Amino acid sequence: MWLVWPHAGDWKKFKLALKSAKNELEHKRQVVARLPELQAKVKEYEKLNPGIESHSIELLRTIQTKATLAKINITSYSPARSVTNEFFVEQLQTITVQGREPQIIEFLYQLGLSEALLRVRGLSLRPDATRQYLVGNITIAASYPRLSPETAVQPLTQRAFQQPSPPTHISATQTFSRAPIHLAQSNVPVAPPNPRYITNSTIITNQNLPKPR
Repeated sequence: MWLVWPHAGDWKKFKLALKSAKNELEHKRQVVARLPELQAKVKEYEKLNPGIESHSIELLRTIQTKATLAKINITSYSPARSVTNEFFVEQLQTITVQGREPQIIEFLYQLGLSEALLRVRGLSLRPDATRQYLVGNITIAASYPRLSPETAVQPLTQRAFQQPSPPTHISATQTFSRAPIHLAQSNVPVAPPNPRYITNSTIITNQNLPKPR
């Protein structure tokens, strides 16, 4: 004799799961249908901020370099975030670190010595299970000047390859107009120059000039 246990409630669960799967499928179809529109927006944002990707890579390299100098371990990286305003692009990077207290202090000090404008936006530390190291999250913010499409690097135009204009040559016989110089008339006799100071070139001193009346 076999005993069959009724499963009347399972059919309701299956119907709910099927409805949920259909809703998720419909949502994904809508997202896929908007893919060309989203790609066009991404390209538009990239034109407005051409250096976001390069800034993210530069920030990661700087963090890794400073961590190596301070001898701390970076166990994980969170996805970078970008915040833009009218003048700057702010890159935010959150990392999970592990190290002793002097090493973490050295790491923060090394960040301050960086050429880029870096600052610590958030800091959360706690002792690990062994209570010998500190573990926690550090959020680092870097600010970069925002490059507009006008100030971004533009491709070379045809004008850049034009030959420079030849220099202007002035012939030796060319003369320039010069306003005449009028000297005030003076009745004071001029003393003859001292023969001791006469050389191949004429020397004019204050003694040879007429004194004003």
